[in-house]
Amino acid sequence: MKKRSGEHLEGLKVLKERLDGTVPTLPTRFVADQDTRLELGGTVLELKYRKGGHTPGDMVVWLPQKSVLFAGDVVYVDRVLGLHPVSNTRNWLESFAVIDALKPQTIVPGHGNVTNRATAQAHTRDLLLALRAHMKKAVDDGVDLSAAVKTFDGKPFSNLKHADVWIPQLANQTYLEMERE
Repeated sequence: MKKRSGEHLEGLKVLKERLDGTVPTLPTRFVADQDTRLELGGTVLELKYRKGGHTPGDMVVWLPQKSVLFAGDVVYVDRVLGLHPVSNTRNWLESFAVIDALKPQTIVPGHGNVTNRATAQAHTRDLLLALRAHMKKAVDDGVDLSAAVKTFDGKPFSNLKHADVWIPQLANQTYLEMERE
């Protein structure tokens, strides 16, 4: 958070004068375990961390009493997910597996509208699975990066915003990740 706070503030410059005086506030308490249960005013919150995904710190917050999951950037709906150099699709799928296990009725994603599990699966999990399967086969078969990217079938995800531009980038990033694995 210390390393990236300047980058985040830079990205928020679109807020102009509303950003004046904004100073990053770092946490005073860190979650040390994969699962941490908190109770605040009678509301149970379960923090679940599985090595991140979109970024290494991504976790989900489960409200079991309401069957609501705050998924943060573990879930993208309505638009193509984002992969960055710090992203890890294998870890991302581990984080998403928590969602499948909990079966929440309502998911508040990091990007997109409040949704259900089926939509979250279709827009995030299924895209990650398709990218990893295609790129693993390409790497295993010795297919070069350019050909692997060109042959990835992004049609099932073409309804997502930015699909035409970002899916080739996701394919490229995933191929490079699969090479490292």
